[in-house]
Parts: sequence; structure tokens; C-alpha cells
Amino acid sequence: MGPNRFHSSHDYVAYFREYPESVFTSVTGGEATNEVTQQFGGGSQSPDLIYGPTSISAVTLQKPYDHVKDSPLDRWSANWSRGIRQELTLIVQPVTSEGIPIGAARTFVGCGRQSYKRPDVTSGAAATAMLDIVVQPQRME
Repeated sequence: MGPNRFHSSHDYVAYFREYPESVFTSVTGGEATNEVTQQFGGGSQSPDLIYGPTSISAVTLQKPYDHVKDSPLDRWSANWSRGIRQELTLIVQPVTSEGIPIGAARTFVGCGRQSYKRPDVTSGAAATAMLDIVVQPQRME
């Protein structure tokens, strides 16, 4: 991997634990943030910091669409629309250039569907058919 020990974007794979055949090529979001309040008590010159709960931003996933491997995700999304709300666990795993897992994965638990966009179909288009999913995790492990 070289002396700098950095990763490029293609050194990660992402998948839902429940649907490991669908491997996503692009992952954005999932940042953990806290609200912080400064409280100056009793004439103090320096504030006491009061931290609120941690919240995780939505995660956007994208991959080339494979109608065979992605059909379970299509059913999951359709069921979500019908009120059957199965939350998923998203794994973002660093890998070597050969695809071998290395290091600790980021795990997003309790991911609910925010949006699910199957590829646009345009006759004669040469663009790759992409699947776009946005999920909202409850927490990160």
C-alpha cells in the first residue's frame, strides 16, 4: 500500500449485512455529530461544555444496477413502501486492491430507507444503469 498508508476511494466496499451480494461502489455521508452548548456558570471565564446526543447523517449509496443480485433490495424497498419496515445494517469495509478485507469496518445499525432510485431506462443510452439508495442509520458501532 505504500509508505503513506492512505486509501483511495476504491479501497472500500459497502454492503448490507442482510444482502451481501449487492456491493456498493460509492458511499457518502454517515458523519457523526454532536450539538455542544457552552454554559458559563458563576462568573467563570471559561465555559462548561454540555454535549448533546450523537446523531448520524444519512448515507448515500450507489452502484451499477444488477437486476439479479439487486432484486432482494428491490423487494426490500417495495416492502418498505407497503409499511413493512425492515431496518438494515450497513458495513463499510476497507479492502486491499485485490479486495481482501483489512482493518476495522464501519458499521451503521438500524438503517431505514429514505429513498430508493432504480436506474432510469432510456432507449439507446450508453450510460451505466445505477442504483441509488439513501438510508438513515440510528447509530454507528
